Amino acid sequence: MSKKHEDIVDKDLEDFDDEGGASGEQEGKIGYPSHEELIKQVNSLEDKLMRNQAETDNMRKRYEAEIAKTHKYAIERFAREMVDIADNLERALEQKSEAGDALRTGVELTYKGLLNALEKFSIKPVNPVGQTFDPSVAEAMSMQESADQAPGTVLAVLQKGYMMHDRLLRPALVVVAKAVQKG
Repeated sequence: MSKKHEDIVDKDLEDFDDEGGASGEQEGKIGYPSHEELIKQVNSLEDKLMRNQAETDNMRKRYEAEIAKTHKYAIERFAREMVDIADNLERALEQKSEAGDALRTGVELTYKGLLNALEKFSIKPVNPVGQTFDPSVAEAMSMQESADQAPGTVLAVLQKGYMMHDRLLRPALVVVAKAVQKG
């Protein structure tokens, strides 16, 4: 050791008393927390740890739910396009055709196949004829007086609506009954 280092070590050793503790000059410079303070710090850290674990668990659950939702509705845009094709096939079937039974049968089979494929992906038509008008699944295009049906009942569907799982893919376009005006 160099002379300079030896002087520093000797000086530091002089600051300690014979019992290994700090001499009067050093007392108060190094403060250790009391047992109670240490317990408070440990409790505080345990609380923070538990909160962080709970927050992490909640975040993981939110992400898993979001992923499940994304998977569930991933084909929504595609489904909207398929629903439009189903409408066109349905319109073709409503027309009286002179092209022959073979063409009509082909269109019917195509339409049924498309509806089956949509159903496999939990896409189902909404046809509320005879039910009370529900604005969450239908859009009223007009109102018509009716003595046979109660006001607010769906009389006709102009265009079917479709649900995908529990989400409205497209509202049904409907005609709603209103009370007959006396006059």
